[in-house]
Amino acid sequence: MKQSHLYRTPRKPGYLGGYNWRASLIGLASIVAVSSMATQFVANRFEYQPALGAPLAHISGAAVYQPFAWTVWGWRNCTSRDARIRKPLFEGELIVFAGCFLSIIVFFVVANRRARKLSENAEDLHGSARWANEQDINDTGLLESRDGVYVGGWTADGSSRLRYLRHNGPEHILAFAPTRSGKGVGLVIPTLLAWSDSAIVYDIKGENWARTAGFRAQSGHLCFKFSPVEANASSRFNPLAEVRLFTQRDVSDAQNIANMIVRTGEDSPQERYWQDAAASITTGMVLHVCYEAALNGRVACLADLAHTFTIPGQSFRETLAEIMNFEHDPNFAHRWQAPNGDRTATHPVVQEKAQEMLDKEDKDFGGVLSTAKTALTLYSDPLVAQNTSASDFTIDDLVNYTCPISLYLVVPPSDKIRLRPLIRLMFTMVVNRLTERMVFEGAEQKKNRHRLLLLIDEFPSLNRMEIFADALSYMAGYGLKAYLITQDIRQIVDAYGNNESIVSNCHVRIAFAPNQYETAELLSKMTGITTVPKASYNFSGSRFSPVMQHVNASVDHIERPLMTADEVSRLAPARKEGNGLAEQIVAPGQMLVFVSGHYPILGTQMLFFLDPELSKRAEIAPPNAFSQIEEGQAIPQKPITRTRNRISKPELVPPDTTALTECEKGFLEQLQLELGD
Repeated sequence: MKQSHLYRTPRKPGYLGGYNWRASLIGLASIVAVSSMATQFVANRFEYQPALGAPLAHISGAAVYQPFAWTVWGWRNCTSRDARIRKPLFEGELIVFAGCFLSIIVFFVVANRRARKLSENAEDLHGSARWANEQDINDTGLLESRDGVYVGGWTADGSSRLRYLRHNGPEHILAFAPTRSGKGVGLVIPTLLAWSDSAIVYDIKGENWARTAGFRAQSGHLCFKFSPVEANASSRFNPLAEVRLFTQRDVSDAQNIANMIVRTGEDSPQERYWQDAAASITTGMVLHVCYEAALNGRVACLADLAHTFTIPGQSFRETLAEIMNFEHDPNFAHRWQAPNGDRTATHPVVQEKAQEMLDKEDKDFGGVLSTAKTALTLYSDPLVAQNTSASDFTIDDLVNYTCPISLYLVVPPSDKIRLRPLIRLMFTMVVNRLTERMVFEGAEQKKNRHRLLLLIDEFPSLNRMEIFADALSYMAGYGLKAYLITQDIRQIVDAYGNNESIVSNCHVRIAFAPNQYETAELLSKMTGITTVPKASYNFSGSRFSPVMQHVNASVDHIERPLMTADEVSRLAPARKEGNGLAEQIVAPGQMLVFVSGHYPILGTQMLFFLDPELSKRAEIAPPNAFSQIEEGQAIPQKPITRTRNRISKPELVPPDTTALTECEKGFLEQLQLELGD
């Protein structure tokens, strides 16, 4: 049976044990050949005289004698003292002795080859893991790529030249990088200084915005800094603006938003009932506030939704009774039907969810209402409400706008937990919307204008996002590429459970020296098992003998991990200089790169500030203005103010163009002309 090219194991030889006929026959043939050479040499020196006897044959005029004839001639003339006879015979004997010595060597070589065949390719007997060489790395495509994201570097043995590893395929990437290990300067920033398509960046502290947005804006990107808790320094995104009203998708859009608002990602079985019920009523309320705002020529926002659950001077039961009779479509243009078949101006799902809530007993009613209100508390913050009151871009713009868009979700560490529901909502909405359907033109898939990179540092800190647990397996086909960074495997397991599929759905996995043993053990297993020789020595002899009389040596092949967990933990870290806040990384450390289907790579971190071109790009200051490209949201609007039965129309505020670039001013003027303003 033919062996796989993935490994080599010993084959059972046909002559295992028994006599070594091959070596014997080769040795015997060598002796015959050497003896024949000696005979012909002596005959030639004696000029083929008749006294030598009759030859076996004549070839090309030369007599050919039997192979061992030289022994007969030597025996007959052993007592002769004539130098003319002794010298040729002596020279023939030298040829025989030299040939016999060579034959013995050939015999031992063949015999030794037989012994070696018993353990041929035994280096793969227990495992065939090894480090990737240059050809192996070329096979991964990481060395040849001149575009895409950075996944590290590699230095060939005996060379000091660092070669960058870049991945430009559709597959996802996962990095295990503890805090202060160099993930920012070695993975995130280099990638953002080189990735040419659209990107969404989860940017804790805003460092990535400061160092990369300037270059990306200069390269033709529209750069948005969504910082929900900054006043007058953030672009805006309104999730409710993505609800497609008056279409068959309005309910599914509302359900997706409601589910992400209510669910925290760390749901216990006890909380699940309350969250399910709260998501149900929130779905109805999302539809209600969206259609109510649309009647007044504006777009509802999350602050409107939060306000509807707590209207001063009005109980929630009264609010529900009111919206059950609210005319969302007073002209019956959309032909909504009530359960009895009659046409209705009230959205059927709003009626259904309101009635479902009203039917609950007081205890359940209070629990569901409390759960919904708690989930919406964030949007009572005036800064968050302001920055989610309108949209400067749509989700579709991220992949289909005329130029790529870079969206930085900037979250201060002090507000990371509080803002987590909003960030989770945005990522979920993006993945849901952009993987909703696949469009074909004939037999070919219609591609978006731009790919979208989801670069999420501290990915597990967002808690379990069901969409990522499921969509990683298929979203690459829609042009979405995930670059996820975690400190260790325990964070992923805590968020997604022991049966998580995050690691297995990432084609490329990167690791710096881990701080956690479980991660080191996982990485050790990922390097694989290799086979190594183990020498054993046995000594024996008399107790009082000055020397050992017998020494036996043997070599066995045993298995061991290519890299043990301890060795993984001792990967050379990035070298740092300075103390306290002044501590900085100054030299790269070691890293591991795993590409599915290829040997593991023992690599070297790449640091952007050691590359002159990347350093130059990082010095470009970030933009100060944020473009507004959504046709219906080019003018900032105030949130709706609602009383018991009256709706006041919002006041329109003219846009401030003083801080816009010439390009952005031109775009805004063109947009106003198209709108007839």
